[in-house]
Amino acid sequence: MSQSIKQILLVEDELETRLIIHLMLHLRQFEVDFAEDGQAAVKMANNKEYDYILMDIGLPKLSGIDACIAIRNNEAQKMQLKVTPIIAISERVQLPEIEQCLEVGMNAILLKPIQPQCFERLITSLEKESSY
Repeated sequence: MSQSIKQILLVEDELETRLIIHLMLHLRQFEVDFAEDGQAAVKMANNKEYDYILMDIGLPKLSGIDACIAIRNNEAQKMQLKVTPIIAISERVQLPEIEQCLEVGMNAILLKPIQPQCFERLITSLEKESSY
């Protein structure tokens, strides 16, 4: 993983989960902003450029799926050359949810609790993809 500090938006409505993930990200040199619901996530992603977005699927006000759609639409309207990788996080996922996440533009899915090694491998993979 690159040594520069990366900006990440963590979208999670459960406080305990948010604190655990924040600690993991902080230990890996990420600067973390929080959103507790999908509406806040869309607004924050529209106002600040993030290196990554970690998005819970089951959120209040606006689901993670709908928030991803809105973020991708905002990126398209701004004609951004680089889209922000959005990583879905969920406690359990079935094949239909996986397909839906990928169809709306999410880049990957991680199961909670997030395993640090899985997270690091995913970030390394996403960084390699974006360098092409």
